[in-house]
Amino acid sequence: MWTATVQHHPIFGKWYSDYLNITTNYLPVLIDNKVDFYINGHEHTLEYAYYPYNQVPSHHTLQEYKCAKDYELFFDTTTRYSEFMKGEALHQFTVGSTGFDIYDVCPTRPSMGNYRYLNN
Repeated sequence: MWTATVQHHPIFGKWYSDYLNITTNYLPVLIDNKVDFYINGHEHTLEYAYYPYNQVPSHHTLQEYKCAKDYELFFDTTTRYSEFMKGEALHQFTVGSTGFDIYDVCPTRPSMGNYRYLNN
């Protein structure tokens, strides 16, 4: 059985920083229970990021990063196709692309999530 949670805010972000409250208080619960999917909106982008269960958590100091409009970005892959293995990672799907304003994205902004795809 696959497990999922649906929330408004993403855990990991390339527009906003990673959400400190969620990564501090909720991410450990998701990891302890090996939740497979985290589905969210809020950011006006389409994104896929994952967090391997064996990853050591890290937080970054945020700085100013170069951000851009009208991007379709692939990180470590050139395809939209992905296979997901149950129990190996928490997969975040951001589907907030229906917003009026399309957010700039900041590909070099550090995140605890490992990004595979981002489109704004």
